[in-house]
Amino acid sequence: MHRNSPVEGAVVALGTFDGVHRGHQAILKRTAAQARQLGLPAVAYTLFPHPRAVLTPGQELPLLTVLSERKRLLKAYGMDRVVVQTFDATFAALTPEEFLERVVLAHLRARRVVVGFNYTFGQGGRAGAERLRELGEARGLRVEIVPPVCVDGTIVSSSVIRSLLARGELEQANQFLGYAYTLSGRVVRGEGRGKALGFPTANLLLPPQKLLPQDGVYAVSVTLPQGRVYPALLSIGPQPTFGGAERRVEVFIPDLNEDLYGRVLEVGVQRRLRDIQRFPTPQALAEQIKQDLRAITIYNEKAGML
Repeated sequence: MHRNSPVEGAVVALGTFDGVHRGHQAILKRTAAQARQLGLPAVAYTLFPHPRAVLTPGQELPLLTVLSERKRLLKAYGMDRVVVQTFDATFAALTPEEFLERVVLAHLRARRVVVGFNYTFGQGGRAGAERLRELGEARGLRVEIVPPVCVDGTIVSSSVIRSLLARGELEQANQFLGYAYTLSGRVVRGEGRGKALGFPTANLLLPPQKLLPQDGVYAVSVTLPQGRVYPALLSIGPQPTFGGAERRVEVFIPDLNEDLYGRVLEVGVQRRLRDIQRFPTPQALAEQIKQDLRAITIYNEKAGML
């Protein structure tokens, strides 16, 4: 059932942690602080796939972070180790008491546990954070419940961030995340239309379960494997000027003249500039791209990135 070997005593953060947003970061901060105090490793225990994929087949949620991104972020925010639980029918059937005994105490060897205010566990997600604290206290386990984190009066949650991204409200979504929403993908061959216009684009292949923001053109920053960062333009959607209906993810990096085929790019999405539009001619599209490039220059100057 478990994808990792047991740990020998730890302070454990429990949750799905999709997005590793500012609410999750508060949980991780408390976990890391307690771990330092006790001289124990800080461990994040996360679920994969997302419970919705198992409990309500056909109604899966698009993910803010695929597993590799989530693990990287959890470690970046202070976790010494990430334990991945395969969420399947067997795991979903555990009662709250079985979860505490088999997973938290026996497998994770938890000395302390940190969860968010809305944490649920056990068969059908019927038990909440307070129930975990009650069960833990009866077994001598201290459970800390972290209160919600609010931005502009709204509680930070993965569902709110998904809604913001679906509307293309990147700046607000990024405030809730605490970082720029990231698309990580390998560059694959395209049809060369951007190059013919004088704007060679890199076509990104993304995991199918990854949530894409609303179709449009975006100001982004692109990080290459060596760590170099470039301001760039991102297009999400079809290519109506050329009669294309397939949804694509393409990035144009104006200050880079390299063959990126086969390389993995990390794209931090910062701001939506405009809708995808059908232009009367390719030349008209090229003129619009020039305006888009001026817009990202102005944006980055204001943000202090240039």
